[in-house]
Order: sequence, then structure tokens, then C-alpha cells
Amino acid sequence: MWPVLLWALVPLLLIVVYLDLRFMWIPNVLVLVFLGLFLVAVPLDLSWGDLLWRILAAAVAFALCLGAFALRVMGGGDAKLLPVLILFVPSSALALFCLLLSVGIVMTLVALPIARRATGRDGSDWVTLSTRNKMPFGVPMGLAVWGLFVIGVLP
Repeated sequence: MWPVLLWALVPLLLIVVYLDLRFMWIPNVLVLVFLGLFLVAVPLDLSWGDLLWRILAAAVAFALCLGAFALRVMGGGDAKLLPVLILFVPSSALALFCLLLSVGIVMTLVALPIARRATGRDGSDWVTLSTRNKMPFGVPMGLAVWGLFVIGVLP
């Protein structure tokens, strides 16, 4: 049953990407929905060893994200959501997830200036397009998790 529940990640990630692009904001309630989905869907099918590795990876990610947040490199919603998303990633696919996340970051860094230039000097009511020197990290996170679905790592 849990693979069906995991497909709920797809529309939830669409919401994350939209909110992060539109408002540069990932609400806490959405992070809690992801965490709740993990608590309901994933532990039912995991060994204790894999569950502990996922929790360890999420804890390391949270520490790194907390540091990035303290340096004002990452927003608070991003710093909370990434460790929760890592809980969904099988421990054997963490390196692949990091690679996909890196590709998503590069894609966002390339596409964002183009989109900002296309909106003109008057800017946009989309915060991402009117704010300089900030990047919506929800976009690469969404791309990385979607990539795991496409590749077949997640059901």
C-alpha cells in the first residue's frame, strides 16, 4: 500500500515548487504534511537498519541546512523540507539524490536569470522573479525527488 501513498509526493512537490517560485515561501504545515506522509507510508516497508540510515542522513542534512540558514544562504522552509525529503530516499540512492539535487541547482541557477531578464525591469509580482540574489531551493528539491520517480528508485 505504501507505494500508492508515495505518489502523493508528486502533487505536494508541485505545491512546494509553486509556492517557492511565487512567494519564496514553504509553509511549515506543508513540511509537516511531508513528515506525516513519511511516518504513515515508509516505515511500514523498511528494515530497522534502512530506517536508521535514513534518519542519520536526514539529521546530517538538517545540520548542514541549519548552517546554511545561519549563513543566510538558505531559507527556513528549505532548511526544514530537505531533511524531511531525504527520509523518503533509500539509503542506497542517497548519492544519486545528491547528484540530482546538484543538477537541479545548476538548472535553476541557469534558468532564473533568464526568466528574470524576460520579465523586464518592471519586475513581476512573483517574488522569485523580482528578487535578486536569491534562489528558490524548492525547485531543485522537487526536481531531485521527481528524478527518483522517473529513474524508478521511488515507486
